[in-house]
This record gives sequence, structure tokens and C-alpha cells, in this order.
Amino acid sequence: MKTLIVLLLFVVATTVGQAQELTHLEEVKVEKAPAKRKYVKINDRVVFKVDRAHVLEFTKNPIGFMNDHFDIQRLIATFGNSRINEYEVTLSSQKGFMIANFDKKGNLLKTYQNFKDMLLPLNIRREIYNSHKGWTMTKNNYKAITKGEMLTKEQYRITMQNGNRKQTVKINGNAAGAVVASN
Repeated sequence: MKTLIVLLLFVVATTVGQAQELTHLEEVKVEKAPAKRKYVKINDRVVFKVDRAHVLEFTKNPIGFMNDHFDIQRLIATFGNSRINEYEVTLSSQKGFMIANFDKKGNLLKTYQNFKDMLLPLNIRREIYNSHKGWTMTKNNYKAITKGEMLTKEQYRITMQNGNRKQTVKINGNAAGAVVASN
């Protein structure tokens, strides 16, 4: 019996000792994967589909997202035509879209943004909460217009519900002349 216990202890010690080997691995770099490039070209218009993994980033800052994930110069070089004076690029996702207009040199002229059911900015959430206690937001819509990267018009349309009563609240953003993205 003693021999069996000693033999079992020896086998367990040997097994555990072998399991403690160190394996050195090389360093791994984790980088943000770029958005999948899904272009569709129709005359001077290009539609760029934003995949699901990047929708939140796109709705938070559409122009910044476009600057990070879309290269207008490469597009002009690929599809360029000396007769085209202006390019229209539509970035779209299941939450909404942005239409951006560029001149033939690649300068951003204007954008139109339209998003639904997005996370509202904190100051607007607080304003809605304080002015509509007991109400629930059922849906919202955000529209914005920029000239270049300067925000010229911004509007939130929020549908509120309290029991059987519904109310639509419109809030004009106070961001006239604000820069929405910069490099």
C-alpha cells in the first residue's frame, strides 16, 4: 500500500512538473480594423456602405468617420473624369446616412446628415428629462447640414409617449458655426 501511494505521488509530481513549462510567444499588435470598403458608383455619385461593427462610430461623428475611413483622393484617382466638377458620396448604415459633396480637387463642400434612433447628446437628454418627467422617448431623428466642416443647421425630432398620449418635440441645435470634425 505504501509503495502504491509513493508511486502515485511520484506520477502526480512528474505530471505537474511537466505541465509547468514556459512557452515564450512573440509580441502581438492589435490594431483597429478599417471599415470594409463597399463602393457602388453611379455616374458622379458613390455610395459607401458602413458595416455593422462601425455604426456607432459613424453615428457619433459622421464627418470624422468619413475622414478616417474614406479617401476621396483615391476615389478621384480611380473614378476621376475631367468632366466631373463635383462628387457626391453617400455613407449609409442601418441607423441613417450622410451625403457629402466634394469638388473635383477633393475639398469637402457640404454635407447632409440624417440619423434615426441614435444616442442623444447628454445636454439634450437632460433637457428632455427635466421638461418631460414621466414621459418615455420612443424614437428620435437627427438632421444636420454643414458647409465644409462647419455645422450650419442641426435639428433633433424626438417622439415622446406617456400612456396613450404622444408628443413630438423639436430641438434646434445651438451649434451654428461649430466645427464638427478636424484633422
